Amino acid sequence: GDRLAPDDYVKLVKSRILVDVQGPDALLQIFTTSVLRAHPEHEAPFLEFIQRVCGATPQHHHTLGCGGFGIRNFLALFLSIELNAAMLTLRDAPPDRPDLADLARAKIDCLSTQLDLSNPVLDDIARAAIQEAAILDRTPLDAAALDQARRDKTAAQARLQDISRRFADEATRIQAQHRALTAAT
Repeated sequence: GDRLAPDDYVKLVKSRILVDVQGPDALLQIFTTSVLRAHPEHEAPFLEFIQRVCGATPQHHHTLGCGGFGIRNFLALFLSIELNAAMLTLRDAPPDRPDLADLARAKIDCLSTQLDLSNPVLDDIARAAIQEAAILDRTPLDAAALDQARRDKTAAQARLQDISRRFADEATRIQAQHRALTAAT
């Protein structure tokens, strides 16, 4: 596929567009928060615009969402928004309410650990998707290899769902404690 010329890359970055390149693929992202925020301490609508630019060559036409490229970005984005909110809660916790600060720290730990555990699984999902795309590009099609790549991807997706469920339960518990503490005041 076409590569970004250095001048084009600089123009994108100067426009506050994040550029992530993996092989012939690129992921372009821009967020509205910094554009729409009147003052740094104010909240603003958070919208993300994404464009995947999947490289294609005559021999590699099955890109399947750029081979899974960018999957980590979506989870990392969600968790970073939640982490930012928890860090603001910690920062704004009244000095006479260490219990609220402790809950914010617990949420930060929960989200950080989830991200740490999810990253290798996301790598496995991306690897399996890339393997699947490579197999689909081969002639003749190797059905056994394709089945294995799909099983690997499904197994990794199940592991990621298990991690998400585990931390969703923990985050729900922390949120319930936070509501109870703030309602009591």
